[in-house]
Order: sequence, then C-alpha cells, then structure tokens
Amino acid sequence: MEDVKKLGLTKSIGVSNFKKEHFDLILPYCTTQPAVNQIEVNPTFTNTELVQYCQNQGIIVMAYGPLGYTVPRPWARNNRPPPSLDDPVLVKIAKKYGVTTSQVALRYLMDRGTVPIPRSTNKNHIQLNIDLFNFSLTDEDVERISNFNINRPVYAAATPAVIAEDYKMRMLHGNQRNRKLYPL
Repeated sequence: MEDVKKLGLTKSIGVSNFKKEHFDLILPYCTTQPAVNQIEVNPTFTNTELVQYCQNQGIIVMAYGPLGYTVPRPWARNNRPPPSLDDPVLVKIAKKYGVTTSQVALRYLMDRGTVPIPRSTNKNHIQLNIDLFNFSLTDEDVERISNFNINRPVYAAATPAVIAEDYKMRMLHGNQRNRKLYPL
C-alpha cells in the first residue's frame, strides 16, 4: 500500500480491525503511518483503550457498528444488552438537545473523537445520521453513555454456526428491505 501511495494512486492508507499489537508490528517498519483504523465502537463496546492508543498515535478512528445494540440485531434478539433506543438515559439526553436517541448515540462517538459510519437504506435515517453538527454532548452526557460499556462487540468473531445463522437472517431481512425499495 505504501507503493500505491508513492505512485500517487491514493492519498492515504487505512487499516481495519487493527489492535495495538498489530500496530506494534508495523509502525517500526512503515514509512507511511496508517491514517485511519476502522474498528467497532459503540455504547456497549467503547473500545476505550484502542481508541485512545490510535488517537495518541495520530490515527483517526472510524467507528463501524456505531449504534451497537441500540438497534435490533436479529441474531441477538434473546440476548440484547442495554441500551435500546428507548432507554431512559438516551431519551433524557435526546430531549435535552431536541434530537433523536440515535443522533445522541452517533454524536457520542463524535464527541469521543471518532468518525461514526452508520449504515441505512432509509432516507429519513440517513438524513438524521447527517444532522449531528448542531449540538454537542457535555462531558457528563458522554460519561453516562460510556457507562453502558460491557465490552461486548456486535460483530464479534463467530463460530461457523453463528455465521450461518447471521447470513440466513441478513438474507431474509435484506430481501424484505429490497422488496420495499425495488418492488416488481
């Protein structure tokens, strides 16, 4: 990737799911430090130490799965940790700023210095995901949301059986979504 950058074919280099141990292996030998590390960060998986490490190294953290378990996850329906989008803590913070609880969850990540990358096909949700720049959370709000951390990622390494079930559920829900978007 460094050669690709030297040739001018890319402006920067990013990595995904790198842990501190991975950086310890590459940073002493690379001539171009990664600009971004894309990792999972959300209220139930704050990934605090890795986020802090990346920030100390000048590496931007791009947070995937930013809503965590606040939104329904078909594979976790019987074992879903708080918060949900109707959690009283998130509702109180959202009312304080006149925004939605999903916007609070995304702004929480921004106020921690990360770049959340939510996924949606719903136009209203996409607009709400963009409208995050007219408010900021207080340090106390950030702390309250951080208290949901249980170090449980949404996208944990899974067994083949879990992967197969996840694929089956994604295909089912994806097909339902696609029928709404592209009716025949």
